[in-house]
Amino acid sequence: MIIREKKSWLRHIIIATLAVIGLSKISGGFSDRTIADSSAVIGLVYLIIGLFRIVNKLHFFDSFKFGVKKLWEIIITQNYAKSRSKVGEYTDYLNDHNYEKPVIIFIVIAIALIFISSVLAVISK
Repeated sequence: MIIREKKSWLRHIIIATLAVIGLSKISGGFSDRTIADSSAVIGLVYLIIGLFRIVNKLHFFDSFKFGVKKLWEIIITQNYAKSRSKVGEYTDYLNDHNYEKPVIIFIVIAIALIFISSVLAVISK
């Protein structure tokens, strides 16, 4: 399990680094300013993904997801009967849908990239 987590950390660090390099190259070459801007943008992307995962882990949108699945089932099923429902009850849905994706990786990488961006922005002036 620990080896798997280390691979996940390493993979996300490599992806973030390549994204910063690629965005810097696209936005006009490699300078302190473009690297700072690119790392800020990629850091914000990682932050949004991390916050979205936190929201999912706290089950904030479970009732909405369940409602959409239930509504879709009612719409596409002819002669809908509650007893033949594939989606089931809301409590069953909550028990069956645990969110186990990693969250902390994205938040830490986002904080690191935004910190690097702010340091590079101050240094490049």
